[in-house]
Amino acid sequence: MADQDNQSKEQNLTIHAAWLVSAKLLSFAINIAVPLLLVRKLDQHSYGIYKQVFLVAASAVQLVPLGFGSNTYYFFPRLGGKRPSVSANTFLHTGLLGVLTAIAFAAFPMLLSLLTKDPEVVTYSGLIGLVAGFWMTGYLIEIIPMVNGESRIAGLLIVGSQVCRGIMLFTAGAVFGTVNAL
Repeated sequence: MADQDNQSKEQNLTIHAAWLVSAKLLSFAINIAVPLLLVRKLDQHSYGIYKQVFLVAASAVQLVPLGFGSNTYYFFPRLGGKRPSVSANTFLHTGLLGVLTAIAFAAFPMLLSLLTKDPEVVTYSGLIGLVAGFWMTGYLIEIIPMVNGESRIAGLLIVGSQVCRGIMLFTAGAVFGTVNAL
């Protein structure tokens, strides 16, 4: 009997892992495809600015929260009935960090000139902060279902968010052809 339970847990874990790996692979493919498509639509200077702007935003998303959302991997299994409050606190904390990041980029745009050495990137500082703030919170929308054992929902959210992001970026680049539209 215990052998069957272990076998069903292993199969269940394999199914969860398969969903997440598939979602991450598809997400990776989309993340590779979007810049390849955008490089065909933007001129060289605009594409370089796009890469710098999104590099700064992605770095802020990784650095500012310091992996706080990953704490849910520790607390969710141990707290049972308090999962909604842990989720709410994690969203509140990360959302507050997102707002503070947006304010910091808007209030101190010259910090970007130290990082990128390009004065044009400074003009996008408010938008970079806004994008970073939304991405921080969006990252939690992928983590919470994963921690809760809902790998199909997490996989669909991962792929769905990447598909939407890819379509929006490519459409904005194709239609408007400016970094500001992206």
